[in-house]
Amino acid sequence: MNALVTTQGADGYVPELEQSLLGVLLQGNGLARVQPYLNEQHFRAEDHRIIYRAIQDAFERSGTTDVRVVAKLLPEGFDFEFKTRHGLGIHQYLARLIGECVHTVASIDKVAKSVVEQWARLAFAEQMELASIAARDPSASVGKLIKTAGTVLEELGSGVRRSASRRSRMSAGEAGDAAIAAAREAMKNGAGLTGVTWGYADVDRITGGMQRKDLILVGARPSMGKSSVMMSTALRAARKGHGVGILSLEMDAAKLIARGLSDLTLATQNPVPYVDILQGRMDEAGLACVEAMNQRLHTYPILVEEAGGNVFDIRMKIEAMIERFERNGQPRLECLMLDHLGFIEPGAHYRGNRNNEVGEITRALKDYAKEYDIAVMLLSQLSRQLAQRDNKRPILSDLRDSGNIEQDADVVVFLHREAYYLERTEETDTEKENERIATLAACQNRLEFIIAKQRNGPVTTINLWCDMAFSAARNGERYAG
Repeated sequence: MNALVTTQGADGYVPELEQSLLGVLLQGNGLARVQPYLNEQHFRAEDHRIIYRAIQDAFERSGTTDVRVVAKLLPEGFDFEFKTRHGLGIHQYLARLIGECVHTVASIDKVAKSVVEQWARLAFAEQMELASIAARDPSASVGKLIKTAGTVLEELGSGVRRSASRRSRMSAGEAGDAAIAAAREAMKNGAGLTGVTWGYADVDRITGGMQRKDLILVGARPSMGKSSVMMSTALRAARKGHGVGILSLEMDAAKLIARGLSDLTLATQNPVPYVDILQGRMDEAGLACVEAMNQRLHTYPILVEEAGGNVFDIRMKIEAMIERFERNGQPRLECLMLDHLGFIEPGAHYRGNRNNEVGEITRALKDYAKEYDIAVMLLSQLSRQLAQRDNKRPILSDLRDSGNIEQDADVVVFLHREAYYLERTEETDTEKENERIATLAACQNRLEFIIAKQRNGPVTTINLWCDMAFSAARNGERYAG
């Protein structure tokens, strides 16, 4: 590379972008604004990478990126090597970078983003060339080629998105303005609701709703009501005007929505259990009721996707949902629900180590929640080991072998139905059997909503009303359609 090359390279590389950015940084400040997303790898020229490393070193040691400090921190012998390659001493080059820079610190974000985008564009071209070569191998696996390409694109996209215009830094006063605006909105709602409604008044009162930017884990053993709670919540959130996206990775869309239709019929004169919907065991009145509920469902801002995939695929589905809601003139996507964690494919990097695989998935979902300003509800099936305990209610320690779920999740909810276990036991002692039957009758429709972790609220247990035949959950002992 010519030290002061001013023409676009044959491969599409424009060195002036990197030179302008270094020139701004060498004026003494501005690094703190771009360092969160700008790495040395984003510089195409190795000389520029070395200079940027020295700039970072200077800032770390002295809090400034002044050219005089930076020059002293360049590697020994770099000046000689630079002059040999370019016919110009490094000190002269640094001076020219500052002297010929037309930008100021005020525009440093724009310049830095241009450098990142150039890196992504050129890296994309190189990866596509490699993919083209690999695809010409007759023994190549199409599935593997697609997954590899997806991983590469996700890495490139992540680098670009981190440099996007989404604000991550604000003054204390600005943050206070945001907090007051949220409080005003909650006061307007009259129920302290600052997020997306759960559909259960008692839960909303304790949590303020599902907060956007939060990762919310709902964990339970099979048949505890995870899908029922998810679907009931989706219906009631959508009815309140919140856009909801559902990635049903375990159950196909028709079966999932059959649960929702059954839920909706519960408040009518012709309630229909969801198994009867699936098997067509309805009379004409029941069918008419289900069809009426389906017409109502057409008006709800809910999108369902049943295809699986990895975290890159999930990002693409989020963006497709956002676009479709906007195209249809519906409310924006505010909540994404995934059923469930076990069906999300891990990336290639950690494959084989389940703890690390889960950590990669939960970190990505938390990032998506923040990036797209949505609440992400992630359902997770808990280990069968807890069913061996006398007290079968889940606790946080049940997540210890599941990567970083407890750390990454902002809210952890466990679901527990004592009736499920009581229905499957029978005591030989008459007195104990009578006690079991009485206890079962008392808790038949009780669903324990256990808030085991909440960053911004109390941990507690809330008793919900449920009817698994209709895949329905309601507030406390009461329910409404």
